[in-house]
Amino acid sequence: MARDEHVSLRSAFIAMGTVAVLYLFLMFGAYAINLFNPAVDPSEVAFIWAAQHVLPPVLGVVVITGIVAAGLSSAASFLSLIGFSAAYDVLPRGAQHAEPEERALRRSRLMMLGTGVVVLLVTLLTPPAVLEIGYFAATLFAAAWGPLAFWSVRSDRLGPRGAIAGMVAGFAGVTVASLLTDVAGVELPVWADPVFIGLALSVAATWIADRGTQPTPAAREFRASVLVTPAADRHPRKLRGTAWAATGTTAAFAAAGLVLLVFYGIPAAF
Repeated sequence: MARDEHVSLRSAFIAMGTVAVLYLFLMFGAYAINLFNPAVDPSEVAFIWAAQHVLPPVLGVVVITGIVAAGLSSAASFLSLIGFSAAYDVLPRGAQHAEPEERALRRSRLMMLGTGVVVLLVTLLTPPAVLEIGYFAATLFAAAWGPLAFWSVRSDRLGPRGAIAGMVAGFAGVTVASLLTDVAGVELPVWADPVFIGLALSVAATWIADRGTQPTPAAREFRASVLVTPAADRHPRKLRGTAWAATGTTAAFAAAGLVLLVFYGIPAAF
């Protein structure tokens, strides 16, 4: 939907910088709520409790409306991904082309409906730790797809076997480590965070499984075509704007890291 690639990149940079700033409000907001009421139960409703009992009514309404809107937006996005993946990825190769579009659309809608019902039942029976699920999903994506995203662009030697091994190993590493810490109560050292374990396993599995294999000529040709920058995207003014967006995002992350180090990391350590 973006006008060109530069608009898409700038939007992504701005979104990442905004997340870094919002992360500070999320973390320090949670600490502030703990001062008002350290016994909010369940802890997942801490911000809703603060909106109802601490903030002025007008701000409380805005906060709760934002929480509901974010939940609905995320639910709609994930259900769309589930339906698309079911219709085009889970089906046997070639089936999605042989099947009429109406039937594939009906299948994806049924998958979304079934997934929604399952999630609703699980939520009603055992209210989930929403924040923990969010962290788990983020680390899962970072470990399973992160290394492959860079590897597939920066290297022309990555084959399908290495890519699949890296995704599976990253997924398994984060899942097992998260289950050990969140369910079994195992305390891992800081350097053995689930995301670090998943990243290390993903890189190692990709490197080992990819040895002795080469991408197909078609894959090499496709990668080369993707890396070609269109002439319309080489305009100096557009390049400067994108560079400024990247620099601002870097500064936002550096500032957020410094604030967390000074006001959280150092006090917690000493």
